[in-house]
Amino acid sequence: MLGKKENWGTSLMQIEFVNHASVVIDTGTCRILCDPWIIGRAFDDGWALLSESRFQPDDFGRITHIWFSHEHSDHFHIPSLKSIPQEHLQNITVLYQQTRDKKIVEYCRKLGFADVRELRQGCWETLAPDVELYCKAQEDGWGSADSWLCVKTPDATILNLNDSDVVLAEDAEEIAAVAGKVDVLLTQFSYASWQGNVDDVAGRLAYVKEKLEEVQLQTNTVKADYLIPFASFVWFCHRDNFYLNHDASRIDNVRDYIATETVAEPIVMYPGDVWQPGTEHDSESAIERYVADYAVVGSKDPGSFSSDKPVAIDELQAACVSFQAKLAKHAPPRALRSYIARLQCDEDHRNGNYPRWHRALRLALAAIFPRVPDTTIFLNDHEQAFRFGLTTGLHAVEAGKGECDIHVTSGSLLYAFKYLFGGQSLAINGRFQEGRPGGHFSFFRLFKLSFRINEGIVPGFSTR
Repeated sequence: MLGKKENWGTSLMQIEFVNHASVVIDTGTCRILCDPWIIGRAFDDGWALLSESRFQPDDFGRITHIWFSHEHSDHFHIPSLKSIPQEHLQNITVLYQQTRDKKIVEYCRKLGFADVRELRQGCWETLAPDVELYCKAQEDGWGSADSWLCVKTPDATILNLNDSDVVLAEDAEEIAAVAGKVDVLLTQFSYASWQGNVDDVAGRLAYVKEKLEEVQLQTNTVKADYLIPFASFVWFCHRDNFYLNHDASRIDNVRDYIATETVAEPIVMYPGDVWQPGTEHDSESAIERYVADYAVVGSKDPGSFSSDKPVAIDELQAACVSFQAKLAKHAPPRALRSYIARLQCDEDHRNGNYPRWHRALRLALAAIFPRVPDTTIFLNDHEQAFRFGLTTGLHAVEAGKGECDIHVTSGSLLYAFKYLFGGQSLAINGRFQEGRPGGHFSFFRLFKLSFRINEGIVPGFSTR
């Protein structure tokens, strides 16, 4: 390994920035494309790319491998994958973390990739002579296994954390012990989900500060020489969530923070930029282009955005029945309620300081008396309140808007029922408002189980 920057002169390593969380790591023998999202939108029309991609479908012809960190649609973006010409698919090997459900690898095989290779969790694997990979899942509060990737060659060690949930010092230290000396770190720099109602500016700014402190923790723990901030080059593109753009971290401020608060040199890359680690890079030019893109987004009038067509109540209720049936296939209602109660218990203990006996008692009570309260929802486009429960279904109720847990459109609720991952997509795209304090927790806990089923994690079993 190259321990000093002045020894990089003969390095073959290059990094090409594609967009958002996507880069090409060119080792000289392999070109690994990470998380390609080059066109279209993500998360039920909730996110759009901040900047236009320079990488085009024909550019897949120079790619040898594609690595997906996880299933979220800004990382595993199906329209981008379907844009790959067939003649290029046949020359690309997919790399994905080993899971029990095999859903992603089976989809990629059907799409026509040359090969699909499952990476064992927490093991160094040889990709090519002098190219070693280490992939490991980092579970978040939803149970989503966002994985990170370490690429090691004789020239450099690249650590791609993307939006893995590395927020604790012990997690960062564990990664540092595996990776060794990190030359280049790539990590997310802004919020990537709903962060409070329209008027909760203070809450969003507090989270922005917290996110930057996570970047500092990660960078200083792995002692990276260079830091490429990425995985936050999006804008919230729906009239329901446009306000979230106003307080998100901007790359110009993030660059300054990295330069003063971390041990790394910031490298800001714009779509199409190529950089060889150890050489100079014009971050200022990239920042100027991003600032221009921020200005374009800021000039938009969300009131001019097209609005969703209201979904008929009977269609919503039918989708709810179908959603319940999908859950029932995995366990009886009592077991499902017990599982969700245990998930809630675990989340409470992650976020609070409770003695061990308290958790054990709550888990025992959840098994004996599983209770998951229903949630109340105000449908803005129907001006009507509804109650939803895992066993009781969806029914209209008499309740004021302020009495409901969340306010949402019928189209967004339909998406949550229609897809097992739909509830989490709503949490990420932020197309809702909280009706009462803590209301969004009451609503989304009913969808955590469906998301875990979608991830291949069924009650009582782990796929990872």
